[in-house]
Amino acid sequence: MDKKSTPSNNTSMSDHDGERNIVKEAPRRSTLEFLRQFARCYHYEPRLSAPLGNMIIN
Repeated sequence: MDKKSTPSNNTSMSDHDGERNIVKEAPRRSTLEFLRQFARCYHYEPRLSAPLGNMIIN
């Protein structure tokens, strides 16, 4: 049965004794910094109409 199964994307199979190495995936630091800065600047004003309610304050 092990020969017919496919490992998932976040694990990889090694050829040594059937061991599995867990591969941790994470976003780049620059991506996280961009999202943090965007979250600090973003503001929604519900009193305005829907297209104008989204604001990015610089």
